Amino acid sequence: MTIYILALFINLLAGVALVSRFKNGKKTYLWFTFVELTLLGGLRSINVGTDTSAYHDIFNSIAKIDTLQGLFDRREELGYVLLNKLLSALGGDAQMLIFVCSMFIAGGFILFIAKNSDHVIFSVFLLFTLMMYLSSFNIVRQFMATVIILNGFSYLKEKKLVKYGLVCVVAWLFHSTSIIWIVLGIVPLIKWNANKTALYLGILLFAVVMAPVIIKLIILILPQYSGYLSTGYFQPSGEEMPIVVNGAIIAFLTFVIAIARPYQDKTLIYTYVISVLAGCLTLIAATTASMANRFSYYVIPFMYISIPRATAYLPKTGQTWMQILIGIAGCAYYIYCLYLGWAECVPYEFFWMV
Repeated sequence: MTIYILALFINLLAGVALVSRFKNGKKTYLWFTFVELTLLGGLRSINVGTDTSAYHDIFNSIAKIDTLQGLFDRREELGYVLLNKLLSALGGDAQMLIFVCSMFIAGGFILFIAKNSDHVIFSVFLLFTLMMYLSSFNIVRQFMATVIILNGFSYLKEKKLVKYGLVCVVAWLFHSTSIIWIVLGIVPLIKWNANKTALYLGILLFAVVMAPVIIKLIILILPQYSGYLSTGYFQPSGEEMPIVVNGAIIAFLTFVIAIARPYQDKTLIYTYVISVLAGCLTLIAATTASMANRFSYYVIPFMYISIPRATAYLPKTGQTWMQILIGIAGCAYYIYCLYLGWAECVPYEFFWMV
C-alpha cells in the first residue's frame, strides 16, 4: 500500500516542480509519469493482481507453440498472441511480457492525456486516484485495447471516422469487446445543444432502468449466451462506492454543462457525453450485470479529460475550491480502495522478491 501512496505523492511533487518552473516542464513531467507507471506495473511480481499469474501461464503456453496454425487456434486475440510469440522468440520471459504490456498501457494513457488535457497534473491525479491504472494490472489485454481506443479520440474530434474505425479494428486484435466502441463514431455527428443533451440523458436513464429487459432480449436473440445468465457476469456486483463516485462526477459535469453551456468546446462536450455513458455502465454493473464494468473501462478515462476541463468553466474562486475538494476526495478514495486490497494489487511486491 505504501508504494502506491508514495508513487502518487512523488508524481504530484514532480508535476508541481516541473510544469510550473520549466519551459518544457509539461513534456518532462509526462515522460516522468510514463516511466513511473511503467516501472510500477512492469516490475510487479506474479502475485500482484488477480490475473497476473494467468498471463504468465498464457505466455509460457504460447512460447511452446511451433506452428502458425497453433497460434491461430488460441482463444486469445491474434494481436496479443503474436506479441507473446515475438517476445518469446526474442528470448524474453513472462516478466518481460508484463513489463512490455505495462509500458504499452502507461504510454497509451499518457499519450491520451497529453493530446487532450490542458491540465495534465490534474488528469494524471485522476488516473491514479480513480484506480484505473491499478485496474490495468488485471485484464491486461482489454486495457491494451482500451488505450488504443482512447487514442482514436483525436480522430473522433476531427470527424475522421474511417481512421477511427481502423483504430477500433487494431484494438480488436487485442480484445474483441473493443469493436463495439465503433459506435462512438456517432458522437461527433450530432450537433450537441441543451435539448439534445437532455434527450441523451433521458435515453441513458431509460436504458439503465430497462437493463434487465434489454439483457433478456439480447439473450433471446443470441441464445448461445443464455448459459452466462447464471454466472457472476450477469449478476449485479452490488458495489456501491463506484456508483457514489461516478454519480458525483456526472452530477458535477452536468451542472457545469447546464450552467456554462460550453457547446463550442468539442473536447468537453464529447468527453462529457462519453463520461455519462461510463457512469451509466457502472450503475448497470452494480444493479443488474457486473459484465457492464468490463465495458465501462473503455470510457471511464474520458472523465480524466472532462473533469479538469469542466472545472476551468467555474469562477476563479470556484476553480480553486473545486480542485481542493476533488484532491481531498480523490486521495480519500485512493486510500480507501488500497485499504480494501484493490484487485489483489495490495500488498505490492517486486518480481525479484518471489
